[in-house]
Amino acid sequence: MASLSYLMICVLVSLLNPISCYGQSKAEAEHKALFVFGDSLFDAGNNKYLKNVSVAALSWPYGETFFKHPTGRFSDGRLVPDFIAQFAQLPILPPYLGTKNKTAHHFTDGTNFASAGAGALAETNSDKISLPEQLSYFKNVVEVSEAEFRTQMLLRSDRRQYVEMVIGNLTRNIWFRRKEICTSECRAYGLHTKSSIAESHQNSECVEELTALSRLHNRDLTNVLENLESKLQGFKYSIFDYYNELRDRVKNPSQYGFLNGTAACCGRGEYRENDCGVNKTGTAVFDLCSDPSQYVFFDGVHNTERTNHQLAALIWSGVPNVTGPYNVKQLFKLA
Repeated sequence: MASLSYLMICVLVSLLNPISCYGQSKAEAEHKALFVFGDSLFDAGNNKYLKNVSVAALSWPYGETFFKHPTGRFSDGRLVPDFIAQFAQLPILPPYLGTKNKTAHHFTDGTNFASAGAGALAETNSDKISLPEQLSYFKNVVEVSEAEFRTQMLLRSDRRQYVEMVIGNLTRNIWFRRKEICTSECRAYGLHTKSSIAESHQNSECVEELTALSRLHNRDLTNVLENLESKLQGFKYSIFDYYNELRDRVKNPSQYGFLNGTAACCGRGEYRENDCGVNKTGTAVFDLCSDPSQYVFFDGVHNTERTNHQLAALIWSGVPNVTGPYNVKQLFKLA
């Protein structure tokens, strides 16, 4: 299970399309791109490009539902950012390290920087892509893109960004909109609340502590956003109540079409909470359910594709008491 020290973010960004500031079509002007930062909840396969890193999600049965083969995603299928991209009419984003030619053209739709096991600090799981390193990759993309745009006089006057933030296994998504006049001045943000994945396993001794920390974090985050809104002109944000939405699926799975909200589909142990995937000897030593869509969790920590789809749909178009004061679909329209 992931440590509470893992502060990870997934960022959805609308960067400017590589087209002229002037004379672009309406479709070109409205084009959005998605940039994802995070840990295993969002990693689309970056870790498979790291040296001396063993990736369980590169073995069967990960990826079995949608991709029909392992991709490095810790799920039976698509992740939350994959569905957000779909809702935004973008393609599923590739892992950044898998993009050989890192030019502006290759990031027109965005990319995924997330790394399973990564931490907010560089020294946390230093063999993974830490948050500072992910952000440095993003900075490189921006610098390369802006350099190309300037060379071709392609900077246009209106650019907007959205950000989704995930904080380790206590997930919080932060979405922000940034309006620029050929600068990097930030104007608007959005976020969503944390949830303790430990709650999914009733035998976990750390549930009470993790839950208390989650609630404290969520309360403080709301206060910070309200303060920013009062101080920053044009600031707009969206908070998704991940904590309660995931918790309700764990406690009341049948209400959401699930058979089981506590045990995982794949793994070993009382709740199949450990060891999903083929081990180092190439042997499958886990139990596997016949239908992942009946489970909230695919392995002991990560969601099934069906859970990810439900949560992503709420982030995209949830009502104010779930995703507010704006949902992400509304933030896109504000761009």
